[in-house]
Amino acid sequence: MGLKSFSRSQYDAVAHPEKMDGGQLSRTRWALVVLGVVLVAGAVILAVLTNQPQGQKGAGPAPVPTISYSPSTDDTAGAGGCLDNTPKDITTTAPTVQQWVAQASGQVPVIKGAGPCGKPVSGVDTGFAKTQTGALSAAAHWFWELASGSVNSGTPEAIRAVTVAGSDRDALEVQAKRILSGAQSPGTDYRSITHLAGYRIQLQGDVALIDLGFVSQVGTDKINGTTRFTLRWESSDWKIVPVGPDDFAHGTKVSDLSQYVLFSAEASNAAR
Repeated sequence: MGLKSFSRSQYDAVAHPEKMDGGQLSRTRWALVVLGVVLVAGAVILAVLTNQPQGQKGAGPAPVPTISYSPSTDDTAGAGGCLDNTPKDITTTAPTVQQWVAQASGQVPVIKGAGPCGKPVSGVDTGFAKTQTGALSAAAHWFWELASGSVNSGTPEAIRAVTVAGSDRDALEVQAKRILSGAQSPGTDYRSITHLAGYRIQLQGDVALIDLGFVSQVGTDKINGTTRFTLRWESSDWKIVPVGPDDFAHGTKVSDLSQYVLFSAEASNAAR
């Protein structure tokens, strides 16, 4: 309240306490203490309310911010705005791997500008550059997500999205549905004991051949192997050309990987 609402006796109590008897003085002191507590509490509440973020007054904790890809200035326009379609020859020297990231129980190399930059389809990545690095990145992702991965309810849709149309694609879709229904047993999943070590690549027009070299740790033995992907550029992205009606790519054992372009030792070790 304002000063004009004070009575004469209240004014004297504050300005001239020497004029008051003991009882009046005691009561006044307690009143002032209570008033001070109320004012302090009000100031604290006001400070809390006025310092909250806009739109959060009286609400719960602020939402956790999301993290999105922020392309660098030298990335060219492409799917998702993050692809670099500048041709780069990686047939003899591996591209720089920015980091290895977990993907579908495996590890994939992140190569700047190669993709994926499209919207995933049931957990399978899309949107790769029409370059050697883009084809390599697509093969590396699909090695884990489809060729070596387990079947889930979204696998048939993913097969249609990243595989060239035809009888082989139709057969692979039927096979996935049979595994889901229990009519067919799934293949063995070796992803947890396997890491990518290198590659060989050929790019001719709209077709890319990628041999992924890998190492599997089986007990105390290390087994070298390779998986060949044939990719075709179609509908502004790479698509898998299946090797037949029952598999996306052809895998086999090899004695060593000396004929492969190896990722750096640090990067390969990080993938183990």
